[in-house]
Amino acid sequence: SGEDRVAIVDPNVQASLVNGLTGVFNNSPELEKQYEKGKMGFAAGMKFIMSQNVPKHTIGAAAGAVQVKTTITAQGTTSVVLDTITTASITGGYKAGDVVTFGSVYSLNPQTKQSTGELAQFVVQADVNVVSNEATISVLPAMYTTGAYANVDSFPLDNALVKVFAGASSAYKGIIAPQNLVFSKDAFALGCADLALPSGMAMAARASDADSGLSIRLVSGYDINNDRENTRLDILFGY
Repeated sequence: SGEDRVAIVDPNVQASLVNGLTGVFNNSPELEKQYEKGKMGFAAGMKFIMSQNVPKHTIGAAAGAVQVKTTITAQGTTSVVLDTITTASITGGYKAGDVVTFGSVYSLNPQTKQSTGELAQFVVQADVNVVSNEATISVLPAMYTTGAYANVDSFPLDNALVKVFAGASSAYKGIIAPQNLVFSKDAFALGCADLALPSGMAMAARASDADSGLSIRLVSGYDINNDRENTRLDILFGY
């Protein structure tokens, strides 16, 4: 449901959203918040939260009508060679975090395995330099056209057009953009394990909370060599 989705955006994006949605229907309480406090609040099926700590991403500097150099044929491919990049040599032509699409490569619904009609998106995994108008990028997810892991309806073909963030040629090159985040409340999890309670101690106890899943152990004992009482708190967690 909408109450379970959260969007974390930077201050400029929040201001743009408030201004951009002024002509769209809003219920009075939420509209009042937007007008008086400049906060999005709850809208478009999610709760908006502003954070000035949203990280920024600098998009790679490659430009031109970039194309796939060689047709991909192997299942699980993560490496793609690109050519026809306008500038022969670029440091940081593609940056880790850039999102690329390949012409006529559409994503599949993970359950039905039918095409979504949307170009599949792939994330560049490491900074790549352009050499002699070419670059080899490593992307994820790996590409599969068949089997349980099938996620695209076809592999990138030779001369398929490559776009970054769905922009034409150099539309976004070098731009610094906020990495706003939208997620469900179940997107992240924190788990704790109950630590063993040692015997022979002055005190050994555990506090657990079923709702949050937290579990903390307290152990206290006398140090005969240094004539002092030692107490420690431990938590074993993963996320």
